[in-house]
Amino acid sequence: MRRSKFNFFVLLSVLIVILTIVMAVLTTQLSFTVSFDTNGGSEITAHTGKTKITEPPPPVREGYTFEGWYSDGDLTKPFSFAKRPRGNITLYAKWRVNSYTISFDSCGGSAVASIIAEYGNAISEPLPPVRIGYAFDGWHIKDTDTLYEFSVMPSSDISLYAKWRANTYAITFDSRGGSEVAPMTAQTGSAIMAPASPVKDWYTFDGW
Repeated sequence: MRRSKFNFFVLLSVLIVILTIVMAVLTTQLSFTVSFDTNGGSEITAHTGKTKITEPPPPVREGYTFEGWYSDGDLTKPFSFAKRPRGNITLYAKWRVNSYTISFDSCGGSAVASIIAEYGNAISEPLPPVRIGYAFDGWHIKDTDTLYEFSVMPSSDISLYAKWRANTYAITFDSRGGSEVAPMTAQTGSAIMAPASPVKDWYTFDGW
């Protein structure tokens, strides 16, 4: 009788150990980790669980639009969050580069066509506009004196404004035998006053 009880307890102990091992194995198999490779975007924390996961908020990357998660590094297999992963996986972010526009306000000068290009592409300064009586002094962001440097396409649409410097011109006077009249200089658009009329014997000055 004692031997039978002993065998029973031994068998029970063995079964408990086996069940413990099986449960541990099953638990390990059911648990999985999903890691996220954002390919240059903001970091996404890995997820560990046993059931299907909810898609995390999309990562952010300057100048790009997020286009979803893929289960392969070549970005050919879109991942569905409706299904539970079978094991540990890494998901890869797919991005589409954005295009932006640089618009030009020539502020009274000749028209300049906009630049449309993808973020990060090399861009060159366009030919300067033309305005009679003024010298072009570069492109600026509105309400700033900072000269805009053209290098690569920025990550937003921008408008640039022409800055002009009025030319200075000289006005000389030929009095045709009358008294000498000093020349004057003035900038384009500046108000000027007529000089004192020249004098010539036996003649009345009749204008310039």
